[in-house]
Amino acid sequence: MAVGSNSLEAVYMILLVAGGVTALVADKLGLDGLKTAGIGVLFLAAIVFGLNMLVQRRAEIGTRYSSSINPSFHVFHGFGAIAWGVVFIVTGSMFVGYIYIWSTHWTAAQTFFSEHNGIVIGLFGILITALGVGTGTRATYRYKESEKPERRLADRLAAIVFIVPLGLVILGWGLIKTFAPLMAEAVRAETVEWVELLIKWFAK
Repeated sequence: MAVGSNSLEAVYMILLVAGGVTALVADKLGLDGLKTAGIGVLFLAAIVFGLNMLVQRRAEIGTRYSSSINPSFHVFHGFGAIAWGVVFIVTGSMFVGYIYIWSTHWTAAQTFFSEHNGIVIGLFGILITALGVGTGTRATYRYKESEKPERRLADRLAAIVFIVPLGLVILGWGLIKTFAPLMAEAVRAETVEWVELLIKWFAK
């Protein structure tokens, strides 16, 4: 496992540097195609970064007050780390897929996802749910070489009460649109009707 983790870290660093340098140089030279490719490589790096979290069962996520001068991290272990790994893998995969399909003008894939957008909605639901699960799990606070427990009560409550339920609703909607489109249309029409009634009621 250690060997695999070290290999993933090396691949991640290579992709990160290669993608970043390519995107920057291409931007300076005005090469839009090459710049897009560089950005795609950066998202590939995000996928590998997430895979490394799965292998290590450890995820270090920068805190909201972290900076390049004074970096600080929340460290997640076990199930929380897996959830964060899923966040990076799904995010990277969605962007890599989008960049590839639209930059290569793959019209068949464009048409497919336009007609079956429930798949994309479902993936976004998985992303939000995993984000909520990762945020809602316990973590330690790491600054430089020190690491100590931290409660993060507000973040965890927000994740449990709002983010996870929202993600599950979006995921459910994506599944309904994918496997039961007629039911999805009926639900949408009913929802629109209820919203219109509420607007009329408040407007009185």
